[in-house]
Amino acid sequence: MENPEQVHIDYNFRKAGFQDRDEIITICDEMGKDYLPRVIDNWLSMEKGGLYLLEDQDQNNNNIVAFCQIKFHTEDQAWLAGMRVRPDYQNLGAGSVLTGKLAQKGGEEGASFVRLTTTLDNYPAQKVGEKHGFYKNSRWRIFFHEELPAENVIKSDEPRSKESKYRLTWQEFPCVKDWFEQCAAGKFELELGYNRKFLFLTDFTFVGLSSSEVQTLDDKTRYLLSVSGEDRISFLGEETSDSENRPVFAINKILFTDNELQQGKGDRLDFPALIRALLLELKAQGYWGYTIAIPYQLWVKHKEELTRFMPEDEGEAFYLMERSFK
Repeated sequence: MENPEQVHIDYNFRKAGFQDRDEIITICDEMGKDYLPRVIDNWLSMEKGGLYLLEDQDQNNNNIVAFCQIKFHTEDQAWLAGMRVRPDYQNLGAGSVLTGKLAQKGGEEGASFVRLTTTLDNYPAQKVGEKHGFYKNSRWRIFFHEELPAENVIKSDEPRSKESKYRLTWQEFPCVKDWFEQCAAGKFELELGYNRKFLFLTDFTFVGLSSSEVQTLDDKTRYLLSVSGEDRISFLGEETSDSENRPVFAINKILFTDNELQQGKGDRLDFPALIRALLLELKAQGYWGYTIAIPYQLWVKHKEELTRFMPEDEGEAFYLMERSFK
């Protein structure tokens, strides 16, 4: 592969449209199993943010060589996800160009923060992020587990009815204080009373929502799942599937509805017991597997207990990187 310093390619940056769908899916298929074909229609339908791509202008037909999504969780908080670079264009600077263009695009569209993740050993990606103004915000560990623990590993309480899972509406959205805030101390404050803020974990990062912003939440794939014996706590996630179309629940928020927890006393919560209850509930609901992000400090602290029912070797550690436009 040629050195990117010795190769100059003129890239065209633009928003992807449905006319690009087939070519993008073909690139994904050539790169192996990929979840992107299952979500591409949603990404292409986004009015703000969405899927952006690079084309090689030196090619007569402007071939697509890279693409990535930028998603706005709120008006001013954006997230980069799903970066793909065509194999024959890897190590030629396309990923760096696309990262820079998307970060700039986020700032132009009103983002105060643009965030992304990278594995701990992906030094080239970290270098690219730093080149474009991103810094390492925090360290996490994410688990992708394709089969929930067997009954002889964790004993299930009596299974709950499917009725315990329901679509989330903004009227039901609780005022929360996410005790994971300890991993980002000082970044957010909880305001009690009429003008209160809603804080929760979103896609491995933190997002602060005002009460008016909560009313605009409209994601049909999100569900609120309460755990047996822990009615004070709910998990917000997405129903998805693995490469064999088996049902998987992707947990991306943990909500606390208990007043004591909202007042900052979340350290009283037994974290391993909470996760164990979650896995039991998902198994009772009929899910094949799950994904969940755990702050690295909590994983280290509770590793011995967590590995009794979570896969010790299937966790992937990564950095959350952030660029501020404030």
